[in-house]
Amino acid sequence: LRDYVAAQTARLQADRLYPPGQYVPQRYRHLVGADQRVREDVVDELLELASAPDGRFVLVLGDFGRGKTFALREVARRLPTAAPDLIPILVELRALDKAHSVDGLVAAHLANHGEQVIDLKAFRYMLRQGRIVLLFDGFDELVARVTYDRAADHLETLLQAAEGNAKIVVSSRTQHFKTNSQVLTALGERVGLLPHRRVLAIEDFTPGQIESFLRNRYGGDERAARDRMDLLAGVKDLLGLSRNPRMLGFIANLDEGRLAAVAGAGGTFSAAALYREILESWLDFEERRTQGIPGAPVSLRRPELWHAVGRLAFQLWETGESYLRLAELAEAAGQLAGLADSRLSGPQAAHAVGAGSLLVRTDDGLFGFIHTSVMEWLVAEGIAAQLNRGEEPTALAVRPLSALTVEFLGDLADPARCTAWTARVLGDESAGETVRANALRLSARLRLPDRADLRGAVLRGEDLSHRELAGADLTGADLTDTRLVATNLTDARLAHARLRGARLDQARLAGADLRGAELGGARLFRADLRGVQLSGSSWHRSALIDVSADPALLRAPELRGAVVAPGRPVAPGLAPPAVGVSYGFEVGRLPVPAGYSPDGSVLAVGSDDGGVLICDTATGLPVRTLQGHRGRVYAVRFDAASHQLVTGAADLTVRLWDADHGDVRHVIEDVFAGWVWPLLTDGARGRLVVGDAAGVVRLYDTRTARLRHEWPGHAAPIWGTSFSPDGRRLVVVDSAGVVRGWDVASGRPVFEVREPEVVYRVVHTPDGRHFVAVGQHGRVWIRRAADGALLRQARGHEADVYALDVHPDGTMLATGDTHGALRLWEVETGRPLRVLGRQRGAIYSVRFNAAGSLLASAASDGAIQLWDTTDGQLRHELTRHRGSVWPVVWRPDQAQVATSSNDGTTRLWDVRTGQLQHTLRGHGRRITALSFRDDGEVLAACGNDGVVRLWEPRTGRLVRQLASPADRLLSAVYCPGEALVAAPSGDGGVHLWNTDTGTDERELNVDTDHVWAAAFSPDGDALATANDDDTVQLWYRRTGRHFATLAPHEGRVRAVAFSPDGETIATGCDDRLVRLWDAATASCRLTLTRHTDRVYAVSFNPEGSLLASASNDGTAVIWDAHTGEPRTVLTEHAGRLWSCAFSGNGALLATAGDDLVIRLWDPGTGRLHGTLAAHTRRVWSVAFSPDSSLLASAGDDGTVRLWDVADPEQAQLRATLIGLPEGWAAVSPDGRYKLDGETGGQFWHVIGTCRFEVGELDPYLTQVRRLAVDAPF
Repeated sequence: LRDYVAAQTARLQADRLYPPGQYVPQRYRHLVGADQRVREDVVDELLELASAPDGRFVLVLGDFGRGKTFALREVARRLPTAAPDLIPILVELRALDKAHSVDGLVAAHLANHGEQVIDLKAFRYMLRQGRIVLLFDGFDELVARVTYDRAADHLETLLQAAEGNAKIVVSSRTQHFKTNSQVLTALGERVGLLPHRRVLAIEDFTPGQIESFLRNRYGGDERAARDRMDLLAGVKDLLGLSRNPRMLGFIANLDEGRLAAVAGAGGTFSAAALYREILESWLDFEERRTQGIPGAPVSLRRPELWHAVGRLAFQLWETGESYLRLAELAEAAGQLAGLADSRLSGPQAAHAVGAGSLLVRTDDGLFGFIHTSVMEWLVAEGIAAQLNRGEEPTALAVRPLSALTVEFLGDLADPARCTAWTARVLGDESAGETVRANALRLSARLRLPDRADLRGAVLRGEDLSHRELAGADLTGADLTDTRLVATNLTDARLAHARLRGARLDQARLAGADLRGAELGGARLFRADLRGVQLSGSSWHRSALIDVSADPALLRAPELRGAVVAPGRPVAPGLAPPAVGVSYGFEVGRLPVPAGYSPDGSVLAVGSDDGGVLICDTATGLPVRTLQGHRGRVYAVRFDAASHQLVTGAADLTVRLWDADHGDVRHVIEDVFAGWVWPLLTDGARGRLVVGDAAGVVRLYDTRTARLRHEWPGHAAPIWGTSFSPDGRRLVVVDSAGVVRGWDVASGRPVFEVREPEVVYRVVHTPDGRHFVAVGQHGRVWIRRAADGALLRQARGHEADVYALDVHPDGTMLATGDTHGALRLWEVETGRPLRVLGRQRGAIYSVRFNAAGSLLASAASDGAIQLWDTTDGQLRHELTRHRGSVWPVVWRPDQAQVATSSNDGTTRLWDVRTGQLQHTLRGHGRRITALSFRDDGEVLAACGNDGVVRLWEPRTGRLVRQLASPADRLLSAVYCPGEALVAAPSGDGGVHLWNTDTGTDERELNVDTDHVWAAAFSPDGDALATANDDDTVQLWYRRTGRHFATLAPHEGRVRAVAFSPDGETIATGCDDRLVRLWDAATASCRLTLTRHTDRVYAVSFNPEGSLLASASNDGTAVIWDAHTGEPRTVLTEHAGRLWSCAFSGNGALLATAGDDLVIRLWDPGTGRLHGTLAAHTRRVWSVAFSPDSSLLASAGDDGTVRLWDVADPEQAQLRATLIGLPEGWAAVSPDGRYKLDGETGGQFWHVIGTCRFEVGELDPYLTQVRRLAVDAPF
């Protein structure tokens, strides 16, 4: 067993959970014998007992968390040095299936640690000879089902091995046994065989041991340990809790700022939140200890443990006692019998609670909480839960609350409900003396001393709502994400306070000093800001809604970044249909579609449809999609100097957006050739550099969008650019391998050098002395920044290198190649430092965090890896993406990384844990067709979810849903004069639904892969289907019988329409032709040629004299329906057209397609009346109401839009309709809305770049209000 012992010692030495350097010698006492005084260092005692020549059986008892496991591990680690002739075997019983013999336990343990051959005969001999020391950790976990009456029975299993000179040490929780005498009796029955038995009880920590623990934890730093000790002493009763070593471990992990806030708050708030964190950590540990381990003791889940300890706390508090007898514990736990997975009996449930919760046991068998403050917190938490549910807290009439319970309750209960309860009780003369006394105590708790001194206090995330803080000194306090709802902060000193994300609804801030304060993202609804001092403060993306303020204050430059309403428009926010981009400026080029704002509060993500999604990085919720680009947005950067978002897109424009309000400030267009790439900002100085396909690099001022310099002559594509850290130089690398340096101030060239290969990327070192370039065939060059001279070339890559970054301290660089190799190099020498493994895909990006402690890599196979740069170890692998991952971006605080991929998702990850926090993806809904009922009272819409939704246009109400088994429907058309809708599907069928009853009356099997469109004859008797098999088929609607085929067509037929008299059928086909057919004979009368691409829509005017067609060639043609001659060709659209429709009075023609704009034309003259813009993706369908006053449109953004077009020159959006699987919403542009069912976060309100949930603005802004479902819009 020598190899086993060596491995065990090494394992214990390297254990991170129980690091030997943090062990603190523990006090103990003997429970057998007259001398039971407390002694020092239980490990020394155990080493001495184990080293004695005769046999030993030692039972080490201790309450939960006393450090029994740590002590046995120390014995196992030290014993090979202290007594080299002994072989320690440390057996953790919780990790083993439960055996009925020591042989079985040891054999299982050794097998788990790699021992292939186990000679049990030799083992027994060596054990009897005293050569082996068995250390069994966790006797209380030896068996699965335990009751207190039988708790000691299974000692027999271990006692059987105590033969000869055997040395056995066993640890167990004290609470596992009913009393100490129960243990001694069980041992005493074998006293003749065990004359050297010992029972040791481990004691709590003393203050000196607590300080030693902290000193070890802080690596021997006496000052840090003393400061932490002072913090613990400053929080009432926390030092008492810390006497338990494991509890101390939890407490030592508490955030120092939060501890300091409680310790220094002068009674502003209690340690309630800290207690919750500590107790949750403890019960989490208890649940993990017994769940998921084969054969582990059957126990209770955390909710059951919470319920049990809460009930016991109330039982003790109501009786005024400190301890429970076993019978009382059994009575309280009895109701939990049967709740565990294995159905505990009543006695077993009592044991599970007594031995596995927050209880400790006295020597006499009484049970109490580990500390009185734990019981008081549990009582306060239970009362608070009642108050928060609006229930009457009957316990407050039982007995007076202690001071600490009042403090806890004041912070755990909802302040508004608490205040209302105290006011009601104190106003009730009939209320009892006890409940009135408690109401007075609680009321006093909710008020603070005048002029409270809270300078520098860390109150992050606390709830200080409804508090009296008038005149309080909160200078420099951290109030990030703190709730201060209805808090009185009149004349408070908040200079340089951090109030980011704080809720200050109805807060009274009159006369407050907010100079230099940070209020980014804060919410101030109906707050009083009169007389506030705010010079030097920051209010980016804060929301001032219906505040009371001096007009001059609202015009202050500090509030330029704030959202103030009334004042700014309220718009509906809609979930994005898609997120991210599929590729960069051309296929194969890497996009950079995501970027964090300088403060890290928002992430901007470019999308294929031209939208730029702004999302909140804390919640992962979309806030707003910025619209303006008409092509794939593959470059996204924030510019801190101008506080703008800069985006570049496939529409050959660069847009600069106000980062707070989302307004477009500048558009740079009509200058770029082929693409805009690369796009780089110098955020500190307000500069923007953009390249294009003509090899021209342009430098702009981001504040004005003014062109400063233009540098032609580069070989396209220009791959990379890099500003020097001082902003004085710009380096450009291109596809010819030329590296050029430009002087930013003068525009003059500084140097030009040529590499033998294409150069893909270039980055300066932070000191500006060097720049690094990477390129084809594994080349890595390090050059002098002043003149471009080659200093050294790093060799090792075997494939093209796309990924490069330089460490923040400038000493190291990271590179990744297309074969998946990831390498670290020393900048000064070019020497390789480390190879960080090989990924399966090509590495597309590497990024150091700001501290340089971590490196993120992303690859073409969707893998993201986070590496520790100190030891080269992989810290986390983030593996949710299913496609290539574009460059990783770090949030400025380094706590989060964002990754965007061509799998249609952008994901936000927690850096510390490697866990996925949020996934951003589009909803994917598409509405493909619209049709009004002939009375105009109902609008049918269908799309890719296989559902026809029937809307009432007057109210925007969803009337009915008709669901088909098909996964998508391509068209929906109403039958004239009938409550019937025909809906062709993607599987070759046509559903005929009765819209009054919702029944699917008939399905036509067209015997083709797709039916692209359908049309009813004017009398409703015939139905025409446009098919994937190059035909149009005619069917009797009432019988479903096929009676004619319109052929030939030389391609798929995409569109079909009957003339108003029913005598002519028009078809549009992939062969670019429009055909006119005789409906009676099914013969082709005319073939209309003008389009150069597929024809996707045809429509007759009401008189039947004109026919309009829309094509993928981007044109709409108005034809003479009788002669087939083109009357007018409409060419103003950009991109493909998908739909056209005449109004019912024939006065208007609507056309729509890829460019997101609906155009209204005079069909007689071809004059453009106006354009309608609201859709955010391709528009698939347009349809006029029969009275011509309303136009409906639908498209890839998943919405139906209703437009008032009675006056086409003044047409405007009336409502947006959103159909969802479990509900629907209808919203107007001015803030009115209605909804029903579950909308799943698909709709909200937005002002600037601030998101407001549905209903949040209603009490404050009159234009934002929910309408009744049947109210007209």
